[in-house]
Amino acid sequence: MNRVLVLLAFACHPEQGSEPGAGWAALTVAAELYDSIVVVTESRDDGRLTARSRELPAEVAVHHVGSARLENSSVYLRYADWVARAMPVIAAVRRPGVVVDIHHVTYAADWLPTPLAVMRKGDGERWIWGPMGGSTRPPLRLAAALGARSVAFEAVRAVSGAAGRTINKLLLRRRVDALLVLNRDTARAWRRLPVITRPNAVVDYEQMPEPAAAVATPQAGAAKVMLYAGRGVDWKGLRLALRAFALLPEEWEMHVAGRDTAALVEREGFAGHPRVVLHDKVDRATALSMIAAADVFALPSLHDSAPWAAAEAAGLGTPVVCLDLGGVSDLAGTLARPVAARPVSTLPSRLAAAAVAAAEESPLPDRPWTYEAMLEFMESVYGRALVGERE
Repeated sequence: MNRVLVLLAFACHPEQGSEPGAGWAALTVAAELYDSIVVVTESRDDGRLTARSRELPAEVAVHHVGSARLENSSVYLRYADWVARAMPVIAAVRRPGVVVDIHHVTYAADWLPTPLAVMRKGDGERWIWGPMGGSTRPPLRLAAALGARSVAFEAVRAVSGAAGRTINKLLLRRRVDALLVLNRDTARAWRRLPVITRPNAVVDYEQMPEPAAAVATPQAGAAKVMLYAGRGVDWKGLRLALRAFALLPEEWEMHVAGRDTAALVEREGFAGHPRVVLHDKVDRATALSMIAAADVFALPSLHDSAPWAAAEAAGLGTPVVCLDLGGVSDLAGTLARPVAARPVSTLPSRLAAAAVAAAEESPLPDRPWTYEAMLEFMESVYGRALVGERE
């Protein structure tokens, strides 16, 4: 009896960021454990995913099922379209003499629909969902402190998330064999089901710059640097980072990199500030070099489930100033410097104090998120008894 893994990865690509990277990491690990894999993805077919898949030790068939008509539509509309288009591909894999295991790995949101919720489970099939997140809820007062737009966004997110999560719980109960979650917030939300908690990060530490301590010897009078690198959206924490920076001594500089960050910096009143340096969007290699050179990496995100940037900063020896929400501190490990989200009124000053304290340290890099660690974890999830030994 042949056993085939169907990997449902809305985002899957070796070179396009953390969410597609999570799909690619799952594929590379699965290729060590299965002989035959079918990938169903929405990621645009630029040839690189297929080409890199041929280098894996398993036979991999990649199905790109996204609609070109929806290329510029919202990610949620594209995701719903992908779910519908994935169903016929799964049905085609199910044929006499083949036992199918199905792993839905991305998008990693516990409230979005999954094909697993509406499918009939076949004999001998093993279903895995995750690692997924999405259950972190920041204090309402924190959203209010960031403005009316944040309140509206968080309200819609809370209502739609609760509804989708409830539906998924009802439909998936007793159907999935393994439910993987990214952080403790999501584990609590799914506590009535047997969950396994582990972030999905896989970091290639050998391809990173020198750790922070080896980048340069600090010189007398040199500015200390707080770095924010991420999108310019309220929930990512740039507003909080800027407000904390405003309370730092004058020896500090704030460097900001990422898409749409300039507009948010301007709205916060820091446009043209002599100690705020804007870099706009930078490539990954540049971002890693900036993290390595910074004194602290500021990521006070309201509900990031598992941002790989936190793991990369920790691997470079740069302390990560964050909130006690979501999965940032889990990924940063011993380099995490979490600050309680409550009380909201003193949050900027406490973030600033955490940054000052962290900049006085010389911590060792923390590098647990290796390919080997993920392989060992997923091997236990898939189960060697089902997969069998490779010849």
